[in-house]
Amino acid sequence: MGQNPSNKDYENPEKLALALLETISGKKGEPRDWERFQNLFTPDAQLHAIRLKGDSIIHQSFSVEEFIERTKPFYSANGFREYAFETEVKSFGHIAQVFQPYGASVEGKGEIARGVSVYEMVFKKGRWWISYLNYEAESEKVRLNIKK
Repeated sequence: MGQNPSNKDYENPEKLALALLETISGKKGEPRDWERFQNLFTPDAQLHAIRLKGDSIIHQSFSVEEFIERTKPFYSANGFREYAFETEVKSFGHIAQVFQPYGASVEGKGEIARGVSVYEMVFKKGRWWISYLNYEAESEKVRLNIKK
């Protein structure tokens, strides 16, 4: 894995979060750079999808590799773009938290989702890494209060 600290993806927490969005976004049939995606995360990073189903809160946890396996077919089959409405960073020393409201669209269907991603990041070995990512899409009960 290329972990070059001089890579601009790793310069600061905001660039790291935006690099993730760039990596999963692309045209239908366009291969995603999964090596770049993996290099954004610590080796033990976890991703957590939170969603409401009726009155139940569903939590799904993934390693980076599991996330790639699960989402790769969808990203390959669809022109997909995820974009940040804004990116708010709070940091202290070698830790940072990024709060990022997002939108997601599919070619020919327009916007299919909006929600929030919350990244936990650490600075080590001369660069920033994502150590934990929680994300939740809007639902009838949880609405994003942001304008496009």
